[in-house]
Parts: sequence; structure tokens; C-alpha cells
Amino acid sequence: MKEKNVVIIGGGGFLGYHASMAFINKGFSVNCIVMPEEIVNSSLSNNVNLLRLDIDNTSDEELINIFSSSDYLIYAAGPDDRVHLDPGVDSSWFFHKYLVARTARIFHLATKANVKKGVIFGSYFSYINNHGLKNLKPNTLLKHPYVKARKDQMDEVFKITENKMEVSVLSIPYVFGVTPTKTSLWKSIFVDNYKDTNTIYYGNGSTTAISAKKVGLAAYYAAINGKDCELYPIGSANITFVEMISLLLKSAGINKKVGKMPNFIMNFFMRKRAKDLEKNNISTGLNIKYLNKDILSKDFIVDYKNTDRLLDITYEEDIKEVIIETGKSIRADLDKEEQLNNSQDQQV
Repeated sequence: MKEKNVVIIGGGGFLGYHASMAFINKGFSVNCIVMPEEIVNSSLSNNVNLLRLDIDNTSDEELINIFSSSDYLIYAAGPDDRVHLDPGVDSSWFFHKYLVARTARIFHLATKANVKKGVIFGSYFSYINNHGLKNLKPNTLLKHPYVKARKDQMDEVFKITENKMEVSVLSIPYVFGVTPTKTSLWKSIFVDNYKDTNTIYYGNGSTTAISAKKVGLAAYYAAINGKDCELYPIGSANITFVEMISLLLKSAGINKKVGKMPNFIMNFFMRKRAKDLEKNNISTGLNIKYLNKDILSKDFIVDYKNTDRLLDITYEEDIKEVIIETGKSIRADLDKEEQLNNSQDQQV
């Protein structure tokens, strides 16, 4: 039946994979769009109609034809704030092009194909920006190019699809978990970036966290139960940055201290780091100058339990166990790297 068809853009990615599996398990026929050279696990490729496309270089006509067989469209493509931009690339330009303009095009074409409902994988940064926190006024985060782009992305899509298609947004926090063929991005953030330091100083605040699996399930329930133009903050638990990083590193077999630093000192180092980046003409998605003041020193907590009720999500998980699983996967990747390096050394 037509209502059992879904197209998932980025359906083989870290989060998109789990969305694809959620729809498969609910009996849907899944059109899964992945990048041409992307490595895809057989657990996915054997159960979906796998389409290897660069959507930016695929014609409107071809995309409309693909979308026309589905009532639901899940937009699980990036980029996110952690992307490293080359010197000279302006982050505002980059995120507008690859978040705002790209998503707007896709949903414009989806309306042409008469797709009924859509779900965007968004960020809890934009949700918190809109609603504020007890010590953070609404719209404070718009000075961060990535957050502004996320807000513009939603506003633009809601305008394009008005009275044509129902679209909701998942406001996604810190995500942990394992996806076949994918290396955890936390390896780069918390292992590679701090390999030459004895102590990690990240932030004194806390965050809501969730597993990639629950994000995938939330995509299904948002498609079925979500309301038009609604932002749904999702999560499974709240955790301090210190506990989160400490648990991740310990699970990865890395003996490194995670410390706390007074916020005024952290703010000073962030301003210094921002000047260094500016000298090297490097732009970032989150404005480093204000990163600690606006985000890392705060408790970025959302009411995910209310979203569970609204979307009828009953899945429960232990986020600490998910972080441990993530750490173990990082350890496995580190061991593979070491084996590869040893093998190359022996060949020299």
C-alpha cells in the first residue's frame, strides 16, 4: 500500500541508518538515498531499495520521480556543527548552502511529488534558541552560524510546504551509539583532538543525550504522529559533560582526566582560540568566542519525556550503557588503526 512507503535521504548515515531500520521493522518499503561511494552494511542494503545519488547533482525531475512513490520523506542529511571547514570557507555561507538551500529544494520537490508528511533531523540548539533557558534568553544563539542556519532551515521549509505538506522537526541533542560501517564522531572530538593533552577541559554544564537507535525510532513516530510545523526535542537522559566524557574515555580504555575550569578562565581561553582561528581564516559553525558562555557552561536540558508522550514513543534505554558501547567501538577503531600502523611500519 502507498502509505507504507518512505524515502529517507541520508538513510545510510550514522542516524539515517537507524531511521531506515525503524521503518523496515514497522513493515515499510524504504527508498534509501545514500552517497555514491558510501559504504553500506548488508543489514541495510538487503532490506531497502538503495539509491546511490548525490542529491545536489541529481535533476529535479529524477528526484520528483523518486519521491512520488512515497507518502513520507525523512531528511537525515547533514552537515552538523562539528564539520571542519577549510581556511577561507565562511561558515554562514557553508551552512546556508548545505542546510537551508539544500533542504528547501528537497522539500519543494517533495511537494511537487505530493509527499504527505516529512521529518527533518534538526538540532536541539535551534529549539533552545527559540525557547530559551532560565539563564539564556531566546535568540541568544543566533550569533552562532550553525544555529542560525538551523532556524532558517526550519522557517524556509515551513513556508515552502505550507498547506501542501506536513513537516515536523526532531530537535536532536548529543547522540551516542553504534552504526555499522561508521566511526563515532566522538572519536575525533574527544580522542583525536585531545591526544596531546593530559586533561580535557570541555565545559561545566550538562546536556540531554540520546542513542542513535532512539533517534531512528523517533523519526518513525514523528512521521506517523507528528504535527505540522512542530519541533520535537528528543532524548533519553540528562548528563553532565564531565561525567559523559569520563565514561566515554574510560570505556575506550583511555586513562585521561576530565577536569573543570572556572567559567571566566574558560571564556578567556575561548576568546584566545577564536582570535587564533580568525588569524588563520578559519570559520566554525559554533562561534568559539561565545561557545562556553552560551552553551558549554549551561544546562542544555530539554523536556524529552513530554515528546515521548506526544509522539507515543515508549522505548527506554540506559544512556550510560549507550555511552559505554560507544566507547568500546572507539577502542576497536583505535586498535585497528594501531594494527594498520604496525603493519605499515613492518613493510618499510
